[in-house]
Amino acid sequence: LHFYLEREGHVRMINQAVFDRLEDAIDQFDETWSPESRSEIETLLNRFGLQDDCSAIAELLRIDIELRYEHGYTLDLRDYLSRFDILLDCPDKSAEIAFEDFRSRSSAGHPLSISRWSGLPGVSQKPWFQELARDASLVRAKARIAKLESSLAPDAAFESALEATGFELVNPIGEGAFSRVYLAKQTELADRYVVLKIVSEALAEPDCMAQLQHTNIVPIYSSHRVLSRSVICMPYTGSVTLADFLKCKTDVTSRIGESLVTTVKAKIQDTQTAASPTDAASLADVLELPAAHEGAVQRPLEVFRSFDCCQLATWIFHRVAGALSHAHARDVLHNDLKPSNVLIRNDGEPALLDFNLSQSISTRTARHAGGTLPYMSPESHRALMGQETPAHPATDIYSLGVMLF
Repeated sequence: LHFYLEREGHVRMINQAVFDRLEDAIDQFDETWSPESRSEIETLLNRFGLQDDCSAIAELLRIDIELRYEHGYTLDLRDYLSRFDILLDCPDKSAEIAFEDFRSRSSAGHPLSISRWSGLPGVSQKPWFQELARDASLVRAKARIAKLESSLAPDAAFESALEATGFELVNPIGEGAFSRVYLAKQTELADRYVVLKIVSEALAEPDCMAQLQHTNIVPIYSSHRVLSRSVICMPYTGSVTLADFLKCKTDVTSRIGESLVTTVKAKIQDTQTAASPTDAASLADVLELPAAHEGAVQRPLEVFRSFDCCQLATWIFHRVAGALSHAHARDVLHNDLKPSNVLIRNDGEPALLDFNLSQSISTRTARHAGGTLPYMSPESHRALMGQETPAHPATDIYSLGVMLF
């Protein structure tokens, strides 16, 4: 065992006499340990003059923790820290004790709940704790998604209630972690085609989006509470996302204007095919295609056929950056920018989607912990790990840069 102290940038060995006393204390504690030994730690430290030595306290506690788990006992980790409050000023030693508890519990097959070590001095930056926090966050997310998925699928009662609200579902056109999206008809307004986003939780998204009016942000028509679900009604202008385009064109050099036009037109054709009649009686329904599928709407799309990869990327992200600037100027942080949240409309215009994780910038409250890992900024990662970091426009700008890259 080697113990060191850091003083004014220099590292020096602990006084040999102190080291010898510590070795004797450890030997005696190890030889005489019993389940009741925990109450004797203070006596042993005083006997060897080590009552103010954080290293000595930590070492005896680590031995006690290891032996307790080996013999099938449990313990209250915070009880150690309350008894030896000097450890609160020694975060490294507190973290060593916490790690011994984590390691011993893991070896003994005990549950590893992040709440057991959360908030203890010196623990939050340790790799083992950060990995545990990531795993816990993933488990919570999966459980939430499973719960939401089980409640999102339309059933007869929900569809009936939705029809009473003035909507008729046509086809599913997408889904996210917490929502499902449908092409629908708004029966109370000339059967116009709209998009319905269905979520099982109450949303702040409609209030946020209502503040925004920009060509490159998908607006909302209305929001509704139908049975236990939230429903957002938006205009239908197409169903291709930037993620769809990137996924079907994995070779960067193929991401040119011509391929974008092809992708959008193919999606339009797929949507029309999905609505094909099964008998002559439904032919009228096919003839009533969404206005977004009309040739006049698609005509501006033809401009992109001559764009190379750089021109297309510059054009798309110039538009998206403008939309983002508009949102930030109105105090709205998107907080979940990624390719699947950028719609490529049937006329070729990109438009921001899904403000479900958005929040106010000016409140300076802790940011929402969430997002999509590959596109999350460093401060969003820190928020996910439990650190309080204020909302800031730089978060969205970082995600925008990742998408552009």
